[in-house]
Amino acid sequence: MKKLILLTAITTSLFAGASVVHADYGTNCQTQYGTSNCPSTTTVVVDKTVQNPSTKKFVDNLGPNDAKYAPNQTVPFKIVVTNSSTSTLSNIVVTDIIPQYTKLTATKGGLSGGNTVTMNVDKLNPGESKTFDLSLTVVDNASLPVDQGVICTTNKVDMNSSAASAHDESSFCIAHATATTTKGGLSVFPAPVTTSTPKTGPELFALIGLIPSAAAGLVLRKKAAK
Repeated sequence: MKKLILLTAITTSLFAGASVVHADYGTNCQTQYGTSNCPSTTTVVVDKTVQNPSTKKFVDNLGPNDAKYAPNQTVPFKIVVTNSSTSTLSNIVVTDIIPQYTKLTATKGGLSGGNTVTMNVDKLNPGESKTFDLSLTVVDNASLPVDQGVICTTNKVDMNSSAASAHDESSFCIAHATATTTKGGLSVFPAPVTTSTPKTGPELFALIGLIPSAAAGLVLRKKAAK
């Protein structure tokens, strides 16, 4: 029993962040006296990741506290489909759903239509993986909600084959650029930054004139103290 629990933990850790799908082998598979004649049921693993704009590393998701994308910036994704069974998979269709506030920039091996990108794999041998690269571009600042400083959205992917189906997704956030004009079209200028103390005008002479009086008062105070 301990070995079984350990194996399960390792499998869960291995496929963390990915969608693992099990095929249906019907009722001919039976387990008797602790042994099984059932084949391995894990058939396909779908893993979708998004690039962190700060570190350039691909991660499962980017939340509101992570690095954010800006308007008109390109968002790279990777989709990895892995056949982890002992059988060959065929007629695999991968469909990516383009999220709101983005548009398709480029895809390797895919066909776009509407708000989806479709990628096909004729055959995937046991243990073989297929990687798809997908790039989306954030819309311009004027197309983002004006009442939200940070907008988070999710890029979803669906996989269907002759034996199974799967789903995975990656979230990321967009930082709304600071408005440069008011609703009436007037320009908004940032507050000036002072790098040195401004020079004074004629009032400087009045301040200088107070110096002798202050010195005389200090002398008189010392004499009075004696």
